[in-house]
Amino acid sequence: MYYFPNEDLLMTSSKENMIKVWKLPKEWRDRNLEQEEEKEQEINRKTEMILNTQKKLQMANDDSDEDDLANWHKY
Repeated sequence: MYYFPNEDLLMTSSKENMIKVWKLPKEWRDRNLEQEEEKEQEINRKTEMILNTQKKLQMANDDSDEDDLANWHKY
């Protein structure tokens, strides 16, 4: 087996004394798989945004107004 990196060729031999030359693709990834991963990443981004928004809303609800004006007269 021999690989020609500049031409993206792979040369193989077999026990039957055959030599095969393989033209390797530039990209090995399946386009459908890439599209599915992109959709999954988009869903994860949207989920993260929703969770962050919920966290901010919860923090805003947890903050009481009682302590906001507690020491206003000292300044």
